[in-house]
Amino acid sequence: MTDANSELVQRLNIILQNALAGINQYFLHARMLKHWGFMKLADHEYKESIEEMRQADQLVERILSLGGVPNMQAIGNLSIGRDVEAVLRADLVLEERAHQGLDAALQLSAGQGDNATARLLEVIRRNEEEHMAFLRTQLELLDDVGTDAYLQMQT
Repeated sequence: MTDANSELVQRLNIILQNALAGINQYFLHARMLKHWGFMKLADHEYKESIEEMRQADQLVERILSLGGVPNMQAIGNLSIGRDVEAVLRADLVLEERAHQGLDAALQLSAGQGDNATARLLEVIRRNEEEHMAFLRTQLELLDDVGTDAYLQMQT
């Protein structure tokens, strides 16, 4: 593995770490929301967990193709909400943290002419941006209509 690939693999492993955290955080939030009776949000969280798993799979494949070793032992910090608003806020923080590491890795891969990695990271970035927009919209809606009305919409 070249030094350039080594740096890129390190960055991809950080992105993988965030994806692994996302799998667990969204899965637990999905089950908590289901238990609380908020099925619409629970379904959305579950789908996000699966999406993070797909991203982790793609990152593992890419790291291996670059001659690196995927680090599946390091998982980013989880932030578990104790109510619906806290769940949404915790997920937004997770997405923002994940998004931060993408730009540097994208620039590095594009600078190296590694179009396969750049394409993968673009897709992941779009997914993260879509989820951040969803979470921001939910938090704005919760603020606009109030907690009780918002929660009724989620059953």
